[in-house]
Amino acid sequence: MISLHQDPDFDLGYGVFVIEFYARWCGTCRNVTKYLCELEKEMGFRGVLVDIESSPLVSKSFCIQGVPIIVITNDGVEIGRIGGSLTKAEIRQWIFDNNAI
Repeated sequence: MISLHQDPDFDLGYGVFVIEFYARWCGTCRNVTKYLCELEKEMGFRGVLVDIESSPLVSKSFCIQGVPIIVITNDGVEIGRIGGSLTKAEIRQWIFDNNAI
């Protein structure tokens, strides 16, 4: 997964991306990040991790108000969003349902 640590780094270009917005202090985020890293390898999508504290402008542009939040974009357009404490199976199904692979 690509880790974004500063706002100027954010340029996804074209294609489909699965983006997790997280905070280092968030325990639930650690689980979601682990599941997404595993699923990225299993499913072959392109994943991005965005630390909301290091990248406040990106977080604001996506209207992130809590973490963890997972967003799917296609050519820069948001096509899906989910948040909260999720299982690996729930995330996998959501990615399939949003045609991210």
